[in-house]
Amino acid sequence: MSNSEQTIKSTDDLNDITKNVNKIAINSNNETIVSFAGLLMKLDSEEDVKPIVSAINDCKNLLTLNLEGNTLGIKAAKELGKSLESKSSLKYVLFNNLFTGRLKTEIPEAILFLSSGIMLSNARLQTLDLSDNAIGPVGMPSLLPFLESESCLTLEILRLNNNGLGVGGAEILAKALKNLKNLKTFICGRNRLEIKGAQAIGNALAQYLFNFFLIRPIIDCQSLTAIQNL
Repeated sequence: MSNSEQTIKSTDDLNDITKNVNKIAINSNNETIVSFAGLLMKLDSEEDVKPIVSAINDCKNLLTLNLEGNTLGIKAAKELGKSLESKSSLKYVLFNNLFTGRLKTEIPEAILFLSSGIMLSNARLQTLDLSDNAIGPVGMPSLLPFLESESCLTLEILRLNNNGLGVGGAEILAKALKNLKNLKTFICGRNRLEIKGAQAIGNALAQYLFNFFLIRPIIDCQSLTAIQNL
């Protein structure tokens, strides 16, 4: 199979993944889903986040939480985290593009509050999407305990596309990937992994067989080779 054919196949498969995630929302009812996706809400305070907290509290069997396309501050994240502490049924967490305009010092703390709530609930996730958030190497230490927790050991889909991880963030991420034995799909493009970061992730994933997708992940051939040698 040529490189162009592989690229087309990966793109088609990625589209299928997105459709499947969206299908969850379409086929489920309001008793299992809380979605405020794409509303461009600026959530700074406890007051700002009240509508979301109320919806979470009212959803008795919460499976999917989609907050994509809003911007979340620390105080709001803390309040949201508290509301998730009782939601052990949660399986699909879509927090992509959730910190637009936030300082790099805000995002790690917000991640801690959100992830702590999920961990305290003893939820067992299947899908986690944190794409398009400026997590970077500064934020990865806050995310690592969550990815290593029992709540994430059941993950089948992990999307960390366009997070600006860099080499340092990739090396931290690799520590968690070694334990995600149920992972079937991992997306980690546009992260400036470079050779060292790509090798760290490649080594962590080498023991597993699953669908591995990369979207413009690396800037040179040597880095791509590091991932392909799984």
